[in-house]
Formats: sequence, structure tokens, C-alpha cells
Amino acid sequence: MRHKHADVIHAWAEGAEVEYLAGDGSWIPCDHNPQWWTANEYRVKPSFEIIKYRNYITEEGRIGVVVEGEPPPDDMSMWLDDWLEVEVEV
Repeated sequence: MRHKHADVIHAWAEGAEVEYLAGDGSWIPCDHNPQWWTANEYRVKPSFEIIKYRNYITEEGRIGVVVEGEPPPDDMSMWLDDWLEVEVEV
């Protein structure tokens, strides 16, 4: 029978960072060798990407978003804010 945490165990063996689910619902890093208790939940620590974006308004009053590195549209009237950042799990 396949171990409940087999995929995470294999990822950990190949160097992935592993976390376990604490009683308060937060994910805690396994800074030691995980015990792989079947009653516990484990996961590979997700990786994140930071996306920078800025909101604008068009001449017609529509609101849009420009991601850093993309040019604003020709019908942009003005920026609505400074550059913002969001952390997205990938």
C-alpha cells in the first residue's frame, strides 16, 4: 500500500522544503526530519511570485490594470495609484 505522504516524502528526499499543518491552521516549516505521521498533513512549501501592477482609467471611464513590463493602453487617461505588489502562489 502506498504511503499517504509518498509524494511529499519523495519531494523532500529531492531537496524540497516541507511544511506541516498546525492545529491553528497555519503551515509550519519542518526544520527537522519529518516524522510522516499519517494523522498529520504535510505539503511541499509553495513557491511564490511577486507581481507588480498599476490601475488606470481610460478616457471612456473604464478601469484597467497594467502588469509591470507591459505598456499602458493608448486610451489610458490617468494612473489611479502607484505601483502595487501582490504575492501569488505558483
